[in-house]
Amino acid sequence: MEGAALVSLITQEIHGTPYQIHVYCREARQFYALTSLGGDDIIICDGGSFEEALERQREVLPLAVSSRTIRDEFRKSVGASSDCTC
Repeated sequence: MEGAALVSLITQEIHGTPYQIHVYCREARQFYALTSLGGDDIIICDGGSFEEALERQREVLPLAVSSRTIRDEFRKSVGASSDCTC
């Protein structure tokens, strides 16, 4: 994202898989954390401070990963293509 500088890169392991959390600061001293789950699947949380943005991302990330796992298992069980947007 434009006008933002990377201030920290943190690795969080979820179910044995490492995920990188990139924390950025915008010019207005607003922070956001970003984690790519692959392709165009990106989780972003913002906060008023570095700590707030990071904590929100750490809370949301396990849920996001688990929801993708459930979605993928469902698709396999019904024989849906991995390209399905449902």
